[in-house]
Amino acid sequence: MAKLLLQLAHAQRTARVAWSSLATSGMQVFKVRAQAMFTAPMTSNYQKPDLMAIEARRLRLPFVHDIPQRTNDGVAVYGPDFEDIFRRAGHYTARILKGKKPARRAIEEPRSFQLILNLAKAGALGITTPQSVRLRADQVIE
Repeated sequence: MAKLLLQLAHAQRTARVAWSSLATSGMQVFKVRAQAMFTAPMTSNYQKPDLMAIEARRLRLPFVHDIPQRTNDGVAVYGPDFEDIFRRAGHYTARILKGKKPARRAIEEPRSFQLILNLAKAGALGITTPQSVRLRADQVIE
């Protein structure tokens, strides 16, 4: 299994733990006294969020990730707006096909980010979400 990089949040610090196996994750989570679990924005995480979500549920930890298509896996999703990225990639490619030199093109970064809250999952863990956070969310799942 490919190594997964998960970040375990603790009150004043964040411990980065590389997991080669999710079987030992529970022990690592308790070792650093994690209060939440969230994935680092990595493409390798796209194939494993269901396993990470299962582990977070088993440990009764809030789970936050960056894949909007999997909003039911955690209490929140926060990450780049992939639809905007793909739309802009088309424009970027079109410019290259019209003769612009790829080496002279600037590397683009995401312009917008999404915050999606899953209040049902948060409520099941006893987490109350402040109204100010709800108002900032792009989408709220009741």
